[in-house]
Amino acid sequence: MIILNVNNQVDILRGLCDNSQNRIWISTPFIGSWNAICRIIGRGLFKRNINIRILTDKGNKFNIDITSYNELKRIAEIKSLTALHAKIYIIDNSAIISSANLTEAGFCRRYEAGVYFEKAPKEIFELFDYMWTKAEPIPDNWRPERINRYSAENYEAYTNRYVRQRELPQSPLIFRYFWNFENTLRAHEDFKNIYLRTTGQVSETWSINLEIDVFFEYLYHQHPERPSNIYQTQEYRVLSNNERDAEINNYKAQFREWINIRFDREDYRIINIRLIQDKLSNENIDSLSYDDVSQIVNCLHCMNSLPLNKAKFLNPNNNSLIVIITQWKNLLHRTDIPLLERMETCKNTLYSFGKSSIQELLYWYYPENYPCVNSNSNCGLKFFGYDVSRY
Repeated sequence: MIILNVNNQVDILRGLCDNSQNRIWISTPFIGSWNAICRIIGRGLFKRNINIRILTDKGNKFNIDITSYNELKRIAEIKSLTALHAKIYIIDNSAIISSANLTEAGFCRRYEAGVYFEKAPKEIFELFDYMWTKAEPIPDNWRPERINRYSAENYEAYTNRYVRQRELPQSPLIFRYFWNFENTLRAHEDFKNIYLRTTGQVSETWSINLEIDVFFEYLYHQHPERPSNIYQTQEYRVLSNNERDAEINNYKAQFREWINIRFDREDYRIINIRLIQDKLSNENIDSLSYDDVSQIVNCLHCMNSLPLNKAKFLNPNNNSLIVIITQWKNLLHRTDIPLLERMETCKNTLYSFGKSSIQELLYWYYPENYPCVNSNSNCGLKFFGYDVSRY
């Protein structure tokens, strides 16, 4: 057991969360700004297979940041327990019991104290489980009433009241461009399971991710009513599980009729996959020519939608061949580096090769492992009731 204070509490918590493998469970009556939460919890917020639970008290609606609440809803299960006052942070088999709320003030402005258990006694898990079972789900239409405690108008008065004793850790690299990627993958995985549950795939030769890519493109561009198109600017639909199942089955049946007429026209996708997998394989990627790079880029939907970006990317004055090869090799093959860091580095290094291009390249090279994440698919997910961020 280690006694914690303002000097070491957030560093230990951040280290545990960055290295988390299974779960992050947090009990906190107050929830601070999204920037603060990202800096306190770090990478653990966005790992794909982490079970995240947030126990709070919706009675504290003026002390729960609305942006943070909306973002946490995407990645965590949140429950409310009236009169909650306990601050507990459980990460895998470790735990911190603290006086600090999940806020900037709690971890760098106030005189808080806590205890850290590297291997927590079972009583801590039992206590959290007890409170969790007593808590209630928060209704979909509930919203906090605090917009942002750290707004420009009151920031100076706030900082004068509580003197900053230390800085929070820096946000990890991933938060600038790809902070919501793992949450989007979770939504795709859930959608895929529902899509497959009844009549299976429409195609016997496509990967399921390829078929869903075509399905979302159909809803966005080809369906007579283009039902998902409006979700480029609208929030997601609120659907029950039964309503979602019914909607997916209904539009899947319409999609089946449409694709049976034009199935052969979509075979270019298989050709693209084979081309990209061949040229970007570990054996061939170091031998890429500019002509090869041009062929690969011509396979990306987003580049063909914005020809100017494609021209900028292919300009040797903007991206040298060796830099392109290095970044694509790192993105696709450096599995010793976390994926989101590889994506972020690629985005920061290659000129005019943005989020859509990076996510598409992953999909074309690994069609069994990654869905196509773009505007079409995000609008499709929102149409079927998934709370994914606006693309």
